[in-house]
Amino acid sequence: MGSSAQDDHQDEIKKFLDARYVSASEACWRIMSFPMHKEYPSTQRLDIHLENDRRVYFNENESSDQVLSRTLPETTLKARFKYNLENPEDNEAKQTLYPDFCEKYDFHKQQNPRVWRPRRSGFGGAIGRVYAVSPKDIEKYHLRILLYRFPGATSFTYMRTYNGRVYPSYQATARAMGLLQDDNNEWNDTMSEASTTMSPQKIRQLFPEDYLYRRQQKARALNQPVPTEITDEMYGHCLLDLNQILVANQFDLKTMDGFKDVFPTVDTRDTHAYPEVSTPLERMHATLLIEALEAPDPNYLPFNPSQLIAYNAIQRCALADENYDAAQSKLFFIDGPGGTGKTFIINALLDAVRKQNHIAIAVASTGMVTLPEDIPSDFVRIPDEMYFNSTNLLDLLAAVFPNISNSSTIDQYFAKRVILTPKNQDVSVINNLLLDNLPGRKFTYYSYDQVCDPQLRMQVPLVLLNSIESGSLPPHELVLRVGSPIMILRNLDPSAGLCNGTRLIVKSLGVRIIEATIATGPKAGDVVYTPRIKFITEANGRIPFDFSRTQFPVRLAFAMTINKSQGQTLSNVGLYLPSHVLSHGQLYVAMSRVNKPSSIRIMVDPDISVLENLPSHYTHNIVYSEVFQ
Repeated sequence: MGSSAQDDHQDEIKKFLDARYVSASEACWRIMSFPMHKEYPSTQRLDIHLENDRRVYFNENESSDQVLSRTLPETTLKARFKYNLENPEDNEAKQTLYPDFCEKYDFHKQQNPRVWRPRRSGFGGAIGRVYAVSPKDIEKYHLRILLYRFPGATSFTYMRTYNGRVYPSYQATARAMGLLQDDNNEWNDTMSEASTTMSPQKIRQLFPEDYLYRRQQKARALNQPVPTEITDEMYGHCLLDLNQILVANQFDLKTMDGFKDVFPTVDTRDTHAYPEVSTPLERMHATLLIEALEAPDPNYLPFNPSQLIAYNAIQRCALADENYDAAQSKLFFIDGPGGTGKTFIINALLDAVRKQNHIAIAVASTGMVTLPEDIPSDFVRIPDEMYFNSTNLLDLLAAVFPNISNSSTIDQYFAKRVILTPKNQDVSVINNLLLDNLPGRKFTYYSYDQVCDPQLRMQVPLVLLNSIESGSLPPHELVLRVGSPIMILRNLDPSAGLCNGTRLIVKSLGVRIIEATIATGPKAGDVVYTPRIKFITEANGRIPFDFSRTQFPVRLAFAMTINKSQGQTLSNVGLYLPSHVLSHGQLYVAMSRVNKPSSIRIMVDPDISVLENLPSHYTHNIVYSEVFQ
């Protein structure tokens, strides 16, 4: 080979053409102009523009008068507004978002003016794609966001209207809907709304919840000039109350700028009543002692014989009874089916120990519950009295929640009723079905989603973030009604009963705060308030980036996953199994939520519950025998 510059030049295009082989069949196909590929379903681009903005095409030889006098064709956006305005009786159009409109409606470009028409039967729909807009084009960018939220829009003014108020811009509308992150305004709005209905003590409890999850220096708003010695002391008490919750979450106001000089050096709260109380541990001790003294005397509680044996044995050990042999074991395990009173015994023991001026705190070291040793690891037969003989999910919902729209005592009605199922996707379907049966106005809350890495924010579509669903995250579109049961998704304030999995009943729905009543547990009946908080999800096998979601930390709880139900005793349970349970012990957890067979109804897909040559119905039970070794 030569070494000249000409020989070194590689013409890759020529080499490809020279080496490419075209068979006779392909040549004939191309000569006849047959299609080389096909796209189904088709994709239709949807226009997006502001009210007085239009894309105009013109020839360079045309004059400005000729261009301005030309009648512009109708855009897909304006034609959609016009269709909704002229067809108010079309309920399907009212419920369809602009990006989904071409799935059931066809845009006739040949007509003048161009219009949307319902698709004829037998013709498949198209997939709509709204043109992308840069965030730098502020108004158009936020209009695009709103087009994914407002079904049935009839005008550009309609797109700027929310809760009966017309906003001056699309950005302002999106902010009012909670679609934008605005810590300053949201903080102020949350506190202003709280001050109209909540007591000062409740507001102080609300502040740490909001602060801890926003990770913003909002605490500086508390550092304001204090005019007198009296208010100085009250201001110090407020800081101490707030810091008591913050310290438990690895935050300390004493180390933050602006608080080092004003933070109290001595805790003077309740010094007249409890002069010896000065540390957080001592304050907790005093609080627990007061609760124990107000509780009934354990000696007069209605224990059954088995409960009394367990109570006496543990109490003698805990309080060092003189008749107790110190050499005996001090580790106890209370075993029993769901609803037999295990929690009742533990609460009585806590009160008994606290009445003797000792500190006793209940903790959960694991989420696993006990499993009977004789459960086989294969299929198990479903007892006839538990099997729900129907394949219609609506029948199961009606059996567990009869007369849901006419219930007068909402709190009691929902406190002990629930549908259990293994998968979150089935939970969402059931919750939406039951919410539609509940009377009253629907309130919709949208989350603000954002990629944590600033360099990726322009690359990841907002619609993609909004579509992410997870059992540990609240939904992007949270729809609630007053009276609906909800479940807390984070440990907000365990001392107030706001723990992950706690069920609440919605009492009122504000713009920035949800007021609810705790449905079950030792804090049942307490009124609590929940603000929006920020959830941060790290990259994993399903999501390749870190992202945050700011939303109320709740989801509907007509139904819940089996794992979330652990520790609850219920009186009316529907177990929905469109597929077998997924992990160790799930079937036992689900069936032990009730204390008698008649309190649970099990619906299993017949395709997976009938075994060949065997009567009755069965389901798979997963037990790892290694757990018991």
